[in-house]
Amino acid sequence: MDLALHPDTHDLYFGAAGIATVEGPELFAQQLRIRLRRQLGEWMWRTDEGIPYREEILVRNPDLGVISAHFKSTILGTPKALRLESFDATLNIPSIDIEFVVVTEYGQIEATGEADDAGTLMLAIMLQPQGTIL
Repeated sequence: MDLALHPDTHDLYFGAAGIATVEGPELFAQQLRIRLRRQLGEWMWRTDEGIPYREEILVRNPDLGVISAHFKSTILGTPKALRLESFDATLNIPSIDIEFVVVTEYGQIEATGEADDAGTLMLAIMLQPQGTIL
């Protein structure tokens, strides 16, 4: 369980009873959004974490293989992620579009995203649990 963040503003989310919490597949989706938006070196306590948007992704003539590798490792490094079913990254200069399906302990999650500025990966995650949710 963790504190809920509003998916658009990333501020703490308040429900009727105060600060809301998330768990299960919603927590996975929230953690994934945070991890995919974190720029390399952004968090001062773990400067080795994050995606190198400014250094390797949102640069002139980016390498699609490098971009895909960074996103895939970040997705699979998210707690409770089991495997990637599919992954597609497309360069639409000046933006990068990604689509993927990740299988988690909670079921399958589909996501689409677009990055057009350093660290502003706009990610729409559609939860589609399959089978029993723990």
